[in-house]
Amino acid sequence: MRCPNCRSDIPDDAKFCTACGWKLTPSVPSSGAQFCQACGSSLEPNTRFCTKCGTPVPGSADPSPAPRPRRRPLSSAAKFLCAAVCFILFDLLILFVVLKDAADLKHAAAAEIDHVNSQILSLSEQMKDAEDKLQNNDYTAASLELAEILSAYSDLYAEYPQDILIPYADNAYGSYCESVLKQAADLEALPASADTYTQISDLLTDSLSLTEKLAQNGISEDASALQEYQAEISSSYKEKYIYLFNDLRCSENWSYDTARQYMQEADAIGIIPSGQPDDPLTLRYAYSFAVVTHQELKTQLHNNSLSYNDAASRIISAAKNADYNPILMVDLARYLDAVYDTRKAGLIKDACRDVYDYLAYSEYIYINPADFLVDEKSGNNASSTIALEDFYYFNDFDNYSVSNTNGISSEGRQYIRNTFENAINSL
Repeated sequence: MRCPNCRSDIPDDAKFCTACGWKLTPSVPSSGAQFCQACGSSLEPNTRFCTKCGTPVPGSADPSPAPRPRRRPLSSAAKFLCAAVCFILFDLLILFVVLKDAADLKHAAAAEIDHVNSQILSLSEQMKDAEDKLQNNDYTAASLELAEILSAYSDLYAEYPQDILIPYADNAYGSYCESVLKQAADLEALPASADTYTQISDLLTDSLSLTEKLAQNGISEDASALQEYQAEISSSYKEKYIYLFNDLRCSENWSYDTARQYMQEADAIGIIPSGQPDDPLTLRYAYSFAVVTHQELKTQLHNNSLSYNDAASRIISAAKNADYNPILMVDLARYLDAVYDTRKAGLIKDACRDVYDYLAYSEYIYINPADFLVDEKSGNNASSTIALEDFYYFNDFDNYSVSNTNGISSEGRQYIRNTFENAINSL
C-alpha cells in the first residue's frame, strides 16, 4: 500500500511509514466496507473515486457520459406560430424602412418645392423688368433678358420637372417671341444691306435654337411664328434688292459700281438662287455682271493694261455667268476683229444679226442696228430704236417689270442664250 502522508510504497502490515514515520491506522475489515488503497480512507459503497485523494477505486466501471435526452419535435401549431412571428417581424422591418424612405422623400420633395418656388420668385422679378422694356419698345434689350429667363427656366425644369414651371415658361416665351419679331421688323424696315440681313437672320436662328433647347429639356413651345418669319425674310430681302436695282437702273444716277455693289451684297447673303437663270434676282445679277465687265474691259483697253486678245478670252469665260448678254457678245466680235481673227469674229457677228432680227420680228424690240453690228436698219418700220447699252435685258415684263416697252420674254432670252452659246462653241 501507499503512505497517506508521503505516498511511498510500504508493506501492507506496517504500522508506521518506513519513509516518513507516519503512524498508520490499521484497517478493520468489515463486510462490504472499502478503503482507499492510496490513503486508506474509508469509501462509500459504489464509489468510483476516493473522496480524499481522488484515486480511482479498483473494480469500479469506467465512467461514461450520460446519454443526452432527445428533444421533442415541434408541433405543427408551434411551427406555424414561429413562422407567423418571423413574418410579422419581417413585415415590421420592411414597414419601418418604407416609412423612413417615405419620410426622407417627403422631406426632399418639400426642399425641392421650396427651391423651385424661390427660383420662380426670382425669375418673376426679372420678368417684370423685361416686360417694362418690351412696353417701352426696347425690343433688343427685352429679347436678350427674356432669353436669359427662358434659359434659366429650361435648366430648372431639366433638374426639377415641376408642372408649376410650365405656365411661367409659356408666359416668358410669348413675350420673347413678341420682342424678337418686333426687333426683326425694325431691322427689316432699315435700308437693305448685308449687315442688316445678317442681324435678322442671326436673331431668328438664335431664337429657334433657344426653342429647341427648351424642347430638349421638356418645355415644348410653338415656334411657328418665328419659323414663318425666317422663311419669309429671304423672299422679303430678295424683293428689296430687286426694287433697289430697278430704281437704280431707271434713274438718272445709274451706276455700274452701285449696281455691282447691290448684287454682290445679295450674293453674299445667299438670296440669289442657283440654277434658275430666269429668276428675277438672278437676271439682275447677270445683267450687273455683264455691264460691269463691259465697263472694266473698256477701261483697261483704253489705258493699255489689257490686250484685245485677253479681253476676248475674258468674255468667252464670262459669257455664261453674264447670261450671254448681247452687250458682251458685240464686244467679243469687235475684239476678235481687233486681233484680225475674221473667222471667229464673223461667227459672232452672224449670231448678233440673228438676235437683232429675232428681237425685231418676234419681240418687237428695236435695237439701234449699228450697236448690234448690223449695217443698215432692218425693214421693220421701227419709228424709234433702243441703244444696246440701254437695253433692259433683265426685264421680263413680269411682276418686277421696269418697262412695258424695253425688255424681253423668257422665251426670247432662251433663244438668245442658245444662239450665242452655239456661236461661242464654234470658235
